[in-house]
Amino acid sequence: MFFLSQYLSKCLFLMKPFAMNDLEKFTKALYLITHLKSWGLNLQSKRAVIFSFIFLTVTLFGNGLHAQKGTVTYTNNLHSYEGIPNLSEAGFYKHWIDYITLKPDSTFEFWSRPLVSCFTWHQYKGNSKKMKDTLYFYDNAEIVERDFRATYKKMNTNKFHIEFSTNKKSVLKNKEMKIQYIYDFNANLKDYEKIVFLNDDSFIEIPFIEIPNYDKLAAIKVDYLLNFKDNRYVYLTENEMLNIKKVDLSNNIKVEIIENPKKETVYRITKGIIQNNAMVIKSSIKSKTTLPDYTGELKFENSYAIAK
Repeated sequence: MFFLSQYLSKCLFLMKPFAMNDLEKFTKALYLITHLKSWGLNLQSKRAVIFSFIFLTVTLFGNGLHAQKGTVTYTNNLHSYEGIPNLSEAGFYKHWIDYITLKPDSTFEFWSRPLVSCFTWHQYKGNSKKMKDTLYFYDNAEIVERDFRATYKKMNTNKFHIEFSTNKKSVLKNKEMKIQYIYDFNANLKDYEKIVFLNDDSFIEIPFIEIPNYDKLAAIKVDYLLNFKDNRYVYLTENEMLNIKKVDLSNNIKVEIIENPKKETVYRITKGIIQNNAMVIKSSIKSKTTLPDYTGELKFENSYAIAK
């Protein structure tokens, strides 16, 4: 309990009027909360530390928030609204922020619009705090453990053999599932769907000859209702992108469905400076997680001008 009391004392020290150097103190507190695993605390103590961190955050945000009269938007479209993407470039996935909107209720929105299509747009929102010419943006996101695992092997047959199980070895009572054949993007083919049924040993077999345009197949999507209530979407592919075929899909596949995927929250603090009516983002840090963090890093332009 020594480490717990030490952390709580740090929290009490931080619960004073928010000064110019308090972001560093707040960042240290965030660092501590993200390294609980190394403290050797039991579950109850960890919960107490997390509660104290939440209380600290509420205390800091509850005092001294500077309201503004109206909504203000800063923008820079250097990496936005591109036309047809080059799908082979990893840059297609980078989340360049093009709009930063500050609202009177001390909330904010970041927008990323890499392409003209709204299906590629992303929004990030949370609370903000302004101190003189400095702005702090606080947001968080929930990450969930991937709800299936798949292994692939080549089998010297002209059919797919796909086995299904759960991590708890539960019986798969629902035998019906919908599968969708996803084709290579450049083939300009419409995806094909069909209903299949698990046999008594919880596997399905699909002869290649029964798959329309098999030579263009990039992936197989499985839509399954676990225990007749939990939708699971399993995407089977060995390509880097779901609908860009580089290699043939192996035909001996084992799928393990995770019954209760773990969840975690990742926290982010972004710091910006207002200079000559322009905003410059100085830093953006995120808390560490034990689960893979697929939320990605935000990319910021050199500066943002007030939208007119």
